[in-house]
Amino acid sequence: MKRKLSLLLVLALVASMFVSMLPAQASSTTDYLTVDKTVYAKSDKISVKVNALPENPTGDLYIVLYPYPYTIGSTTGGVWVDVFVGGQQKVNVGDTVEITQNASTRMGAFSVSLVYYTQTGTIEDNIIHVGPYLEPTKPIYAPGEDIIINFSNITDDLGDCWFGLLKGNEPNTNRSSKERYAIQNGVNQLGGTSGSFNMDTFPDKLITGDLPEGDYKLILFKLSNRAELSNVATFTVGQPPQKKVPKLSVAKTTFTEGEDIVVSFSDVSTDMGKGAWLAMYPENPTLGSTQSYAWAMLTASADGSLVHGESGSFTFPEDAEGGSVPAGTATITPGKYELMILAADYTQLGEKITITVKAPVPDPVVSVGKTTYTVGEAIEIKYENISEDLGKGVWLAVYKKGATLGSTQSHVWAMLTASSDGSLVHGASGTFTFPEDAEGGSVHAGSQTLDAGAYDVMILAADYTQIGQTVSFEIQAKNTTTGDTSMAVTCAVVMMAIGAMVILQRKKDAVR
Repeated sequence: MKRKLSLLLVLALVASMFVSMLPAQASSTTDYLTVDKTVYAKSDKISVKVNALPENPTGDLYIVLYPYPYTIGSTTGGVWVDVFVGGQQKVNVGDTVEITQNASTRMGAFSVSLVYYTQTGTIEDNIIHVGPYLEPTKPIYAPGEDIIINFSNITDDLGDCWFGLLKGNEPNTNRSSKERYAIQNGVNQLGGTSGSFNMDTFPDKLITGDLPEGDYKLILFKLSNRAELSNVATFTVGQPPQKKVPKLSVAKTTFTEGEDIVVSFSDVSTDMGKGAWLAMYPENPTLGSTQSYAWAMLTASADGSLVHGESGSFTFPEDAEGGSVPAGTATITPGKYELMILAADYTQLGEKITITVKAPVPDPVVSVGKTTYTVGEAIEIKYENISEDLGKGVWLAVYKKGATLGSTQSHVWAMLTASSDGSLVHGASGTFTFPEDAEGGSVHAGSQTLDAGAYDVMILAADYTQIGQTVSFEIQAKNTTTGDTSMAVTCAVVMMAIGAMVILQRKKDAVR
């Protein structure tokens, strides 16, 4: 029993060593070979650049041109180039190998592969096509739209051949009702070995009228035996799916330096491709050259997946993932900026938004000449720091203390910025003398005085929002009682003087 177990352990160890010696499979991420193009004529040499090779090869190594798909050791034909054979290095990294097609190279799909000569020895495949090649200019055509086909390698040595247009679900062997010669009686109907043609205006129309909506395939067949000479080119007639167009929005377009700039995004999708991003640039940038001010990713660079979902918002500069303003380290300086969504190649996706960042504006200030006035006395109110940044329809108002803004009528008021465009009405600073300078209110200019009482002076926006601080003053009534007493005293003194003079005169008359 012990011997059997030992034997099994030995076999398992040998098997594991054998498996460990097997070469890497075609799923390797290393880019070993690069072919110079993907479509070749039968007469073309295939140029292959060797970018990398396995270290310490575990067997004979080859570059092989094989019909695709293939099985090493079973698929016949092919062209083999020695890379590492019999322990000798034949091809080195950096070399370019030219493969000459031989008589066994048929037309169709081939693979330029790096392989060990074992059935599990494929390291890398590069799929190419040899012979005539057809390629629609787009995968989906709208009903009635011209269908343009690019072609290459349709040479006279193919003999007479024709295009067959089939529905997508039909077998390739079906006889098509849409058949037109490409080469007829040895004459190329296409005007050359490569180029493009419109299926509606082909020398002998391939289609007449509009194709019904559906999937189609176009194949070049040999006339004599109906052998397929080209690849199967597929396309669809129908309405292309509508791609989502990403959108940006901001609550306002003018911000103050230091204020958060909240940018909302929506309709972000994987249709945007890998590495799409939201960028904030100084105005009129040269995309790809000008450095962005701040940016954040929307789709992953690796696989195009959504990074922050289909919709959401960023607050700049706090949420910036890069740019000349790193997140949280600075404010957006005054100037004009453009917000946009860009593809990885700097192609603009959707509409951009222009915003303005302005330097902070000092709060407007009001002051009064003194805090106590007498009824009828002129009241001087000084204002400063008025600017267009305050908005349209800003005004200076005098209210009785405790008034409800927007409900109680002001006593006097005067405009500071125009209601139409926000321009300054009386300049950035100045003085009003109330009630003479009043432009409205319950006390009209020059017609009557302000009553005795406590008043508040304030600057208000058009919606009655207060801007800056409130200044208060008081108006006192005149002291009329003091004036009447003085008059009575004066009269009494005069009467007493007259009385004294009368008495004095009588005394003189008595003496006489």
